[in-house]
Amino acid sequence: MPRYFPSIALAATIISAVFLYSCSDGASKTPGADTDKNAPLAFDLPNDKNHSGAKNKEPAKLDLDSIPDVIAEIENTPVKKDEFVRILKTIQKDIAASGTALSQERVDQLKASILTNIVNTQMFLRQAKKENVTIDNAMVDDRIALIKKNFPSEEAFEKMLKERGSSIETVKKNLTNSMIIQSLIKKNILSKIEIPEAEVKEFYDKNQLQFESKDMVRASHILVKVSKDAKAKEKEKAFEKAQELRKKLDDGSDFAKMAEAESDDPGSARNGGDLGFFERGRMVPEFEKAAFATEPGKISPVVETQFGYHILKVIEKKQAGMRPYNDVKDSIQAQLKRQKSDKQVKDYIERLKKEMNVKLLI
Repeated sequence: MPRYFPSIALAATIISAVFLYSCSDGASKTPGADTDKNAPLAFDLPNDKNHSGAKNKEPAKLDLDSIPDVIAEIENTPVKKDEFVRILKTIQKDIAASGTALSQERVDQLKASILTNIVNTQMFLRQAKKENVTIDNAMVDDRIALIKKNFPSEEAFEKMLKERGSSIETVKKNLTNSMIIQSLIKKNILSKIEIPEAEVKEFYDKNQLQFESKDMVRASHILVKVSKDAKAKEKEKAFEKAQELRKKLDDGSDFAKMAEAESDDPGSARNGGDLGFFERGRMVPEFEKAAFATEPGKISPVVETQFGYHILKVIEKKQAGMRPYNDVKDSIQAQLKRQKSDKQVKDYIERLKKEMNVKLLI
């Protein structure tokens, strides 16, 4: 996956409404790719956060008919409602499909955000044109090729586009716009931000609590998945398979290769089963207990959890304590740069709005 410029969350937000509903931002998620199938099953404990929507409520109305033909002006040029309405229709369809109802307040927030994003996107593209900021078509094609890898076939990719009322031409256009905006932000903001070493060290010294780490373990695993409603015979068959795989590992089979070929957790299987580091409390209890009980370089017995049967290999352990400065200085520098760039992007937007006499009409 190509590296996105660090710390332009705001700029990503600017293009997200226009871009997300036709091809994604390309950095972390591709629409149509089944995240449940591709993300690690990772056996994280459920995250019980509040959701903006609520089931079984009367859905708020988007009222598309009342939207005027012109939704904004940039340098006295009208911004038509077409893209705004198209995005709202897609959101409406997605909300209906999910069975989730949004409050009127949330709908109004979405509409305001989409309007701002569309206008800001056009504003940035105007500025990029003035500064002759362009993107090579080959770079766009490479990005599209990466997006397509999230789909099992070309046909599946085209089906997703059709279902979302989009096309490859629209995807290419939006990707091009996204990359032009990134280049503009890099040229005018990111390339000019420097974080001195002294500033990084000062942040480390003044925020020691942020760098206290708990006991952590890095483990890989192989999963033989068992469905929640599995019969006893099905569970027995899965357990026998897990035992067979465990024996092959004892006989010298390569763990990573086996995970890639045999694990039912595709998100980690592509990385040889590697789940990275995790603290206590992250994973379901049986998985956590086995991971912290196994010595680095060793392989656990077969472990049963609610997801099925696992074989774990512990790669490394870290004891609780203060993380050394050299281990965290790069992340601190990135955080400080992100903070500075977010502020400067906001200031840049406000300056362009004034220069281009931007008016929001709804």
